[in-house]
Amino acid sequence: LLPAAPPAEVCPFIIRENNFRQEILVFRHPIGNDIQLVKGTVELDENLEFAALRELLEESGIKNLTRIDFKGSHEIGTDSQIWHFFQCQTN
Repeated sequence: LLPAAPPAEVCPFIIRENNFRQEILVFRHPIGNDIQLVKGTVELDENLEFAALRELLEESGIKNLTRIDFKGSHEIGTDSQIWHFFQCQTN
């Protein structure tokens, strides 16, 4: 038997301009109190863009996007997990 591939992860992120500075949406995790980006696991039979939209809604409540752009994938960690990054825009 072949070992199972690690689940894919998505990371939808939002960057906004504020007083001529760029800010990225982060949140403080309720357990551990560390600062994180919105992220999550792609569910079975779910495409990457839908997973990114679902995670953004579940973790931030944001749903009215005006644009979502795939920015690339990167292997992260010792278990070779593949992360897929999406830049999102909202009003």
